[in-house]
Formats: sequence, structure tokens, C-alpha cells
Amino acid sequence: MRQGSCICAACKIEIKDDLCRFCILRDVDDNPMVLHFHYFAPCWDFERFTKQYANFTFEKGGFSCNEKTTFTQENVTHMQSNIEMWIS
Repeated sequence: MRQGSCICAACKIEIKDDLCRFCILRDVDDNPMVLHFHYFAPCWDFERFTKQYANFTFEKGGFSCNEKTTFTQENVTHMQSNIEMWIS
């Protein structure tokens, strides 16, 4: 495994894709936990995620990508504001 690599919380396989999801959660003792997921199903399943981490507080979520990946401002705005990208 390369330094700085991420392991998918769902399938437990290294994420080698250019785009993945991450979530920062907090447990009942307020300890942070960072989770990474392959961007697409079956790894990212919002319903399964909410059931599996029901006892955690969701702090932040976002997308991580290769530094060579380029996005238009429209793409960035869409990713930041479209809740459907998280629940579908």
C-alpha cells in the first residue's frame, strides 16, 4: 500500500480511483473518525451508512480526488450544494 492511501470503509480495499468520498464522524466520547468510501455503489450506500454509524455524529463530508483532476467551477458548486450526491 502506498503512503497516504485510503482504505474503503465498506469493502476494505485500497481506493485507487481518482475520486472518493470521505466522512468525518464523532463517537459518543467526541473522538473523531475519518472514513473513506469508493465513490460509487455498492461501497457508498447512504442507507447502510446511516444504519451502521447511527451512534455517531456526522461532522463533515466531502470528496477527495487526485491533484491532477480538474473541475470547472460549475462542477465544484454542484458537488458542494447537491445533497442528492450523498443520499442516492
